[in-house]
Amino acid sequence: DGVPSSFTFSNNNFEMQGLTVDQDAAKPLKVKSFVMAIRNYENFIKDSSYSIKFDSVIFKDDRITLSNFLFNKLDDGKIINTFSIPQFNLQGLSWDDLVFEKRLKAEQAIMFNPHISYTVSNKVRNKNIFQSLGAINDYLDLKYLDIEKGTIDLKLKNNLHVELENADV
Repeated sequence: DGVPSSFTFSNNNFEMQGLTVDQDAAKPLKVKSFVMAIRNYENFIKDSSYSIKFDSVIFKDDRITLSNFLFNKLDDGKIINTFSIPQFNLQGLSWDDLVFEKRLKAEQAIMFNPHISYTVSNKVRNKNIFQSLGAINDYLDLKYLDIEKGTIDLKLKNNLHVELENADV
């Protein structure tokens, strides 16, 4: 849509199992599993306000699993908010929305053992963490977001600091 995007990756490979083509079937093309290992992937989006990194991605049925997923929000090139997630699953993925609408839509996202670091930006007034997390919805349409055994580190206004460990949300 006229918005430049820049990304890098290296040493990638993929594997496909159970490919079936039956032109008489309701769904003529079926794949039992498709696994893609993307290494050293990094992407900057929205005028380099955000960066996304991950080691590998696995596509299987209606699920995507990302390993060592890292999402950073940048403010003048400085990282202010971070989601570091060893394993991140998206379930109930809508392939139609992904392919035709270029929008990631899923029933549920599960973050396993994430470390979430959130700092209130001095530039943005009257926005709380939930409104800021809602901005993720610009890129990802989810019904449910689960956090399992997470560490959540919040740095709020007036030097208020809250840290949750082993949090299930």
